[in-house]
Amino acid sequence: AAEDVATSNTRSPENVDLTDWEQSVRRCETIEALRAAIHEFFSFLTSRAGSRLHESASTAGKIVAFLDENYTDPTLSVTMLADSLSLSPSYISRIFKKETGQSVPDYIHGKRLQKAKELLARTELSIGEVAEQVGYSTAWTMNRVFKRAVQMTPGAYRQFVRSSQEDAE
Repeated sequence: AAEDVATSNTRSPENVDLTDWEQSVRRCETIEALRAAIHEFFSFLTSRAGSRLHESASTAGKIVAFLDENYTDPTLSVTMLADSLSLSPSYISRIFKKETGQSVPDYIHGKRLQKAKELLARTELSIGEVAEQVGYSTAWTMNRVFKRAVQMTPGAYRQFVRSSQEDAE
């Protein structure tokens, strides 16, 4: 039985069937052999958990990269993202929330608002043109989202930023 535990220690965690662990434990004839089998089992679980955490972070990284590249598309959605990455929308939503602490739509809106603020502060583009460049289908939609997040309209934000810049000079 101790030989079984010793030889099973050489197997990689990815290639082990969990029923092997149960059989190894049942064949243990000494406390030392049982202790070794239990230690091996927990090492296996730790390794599996670590690889799943890495996989989850890697998937979240792919999601962020896709969103950062496509946030200007007004049709961007979790479904579009899922189709592109060949994953289910619910899995994407769950992994993204777990890894980033925010939902996919909140991330998209945050990205769009960040870029809209930059454009409002640096350019003379109309509110409609800014909305179009950052992925909102209409200026009305951007106004609504912007006001909810920033507590002022895009036009008021532009005036505020510009007056602040003038005061600083």
